[in-house]
Amino acid sequence: MKLGPFRVCWEFEHQDYVEGRQFRDIQIRGPFRRWDHTHRMMPEGANSCRLEDRVEYELPLGFIGSLFGGWFVDKKLRKLFRYRHNVAAEAFAGRDSKKGVSPEVA
Repeated sequence: MKLGPFRVCWEFEHQDYVEGRQFRDIQIRGPFRRWDHTHRMMPEGANSCRLEDRVEYELPLGFIGSLFGGWFVDKKLRKLFRYRHNVAAEAFAGRDSKKGVSPEVA
């Protein structure tokens, strides 16, 4: 992963896998003090689902890291997840439009 002019190794362990429903990424090594990301796919009706990302993290350097970098990380994460959710919605809409189904991804 690129972090400004630097390259940072970001390693995860996948946990709590439930087929078609959820999985978690737990940081083993990377830029955060702690990172726990749960991906959930929740059915909403016969032909749609809601995609939910729950992220719990701590920045390095404790209070100082949060004070100086918290706003930046929050902004970047919101942008990243907006993008990912849009890509997922477009992918499913394109695939399922051939079947006459238009799923919703929030």
